[in-house]
Amino acid sequence: MERDAAFLDSAYAPSFRFKHSTGLIEERGPLLATMRLPAASAILERSVDSLDVEVHGDIALTTGRIHVRRDVANPRWREYTVRYARVYVRSAGRWQLLTHHSTGETTGPLER
Repeated sequence: MERDAAFLDSAYAPSFRFKHSTGLIEERGPLLATMRLPAASAILERSVDSLDVEVHGDIALTTGRIHVRRDVANPRWREYTVRYARVYVRSAGRWQLLTHHSTGETTGPLER
């Protein structure tokens, strides 16, 4: 939410990729460049639930849901929930995010 490109630069693995639920894939470099620009819309809230973590040596898989509320004109993207899977790798004693995959979204308030 804070668009902290310096932090994300250290947290993303060199080959990081972000796959949106729409199928759009963003590579590390262009994504970080976008984070350095003023935001086109405000993210009001991002809340994670249903978090599950599996650690397998130097690889970790996390899955869960992210509920997002945004200040945008298009009602489809004002409030929605996605399921996600993230893969982290440990290198030189620190964890970095290798990939994020969002899948099927639902619109509207969070369903429990």
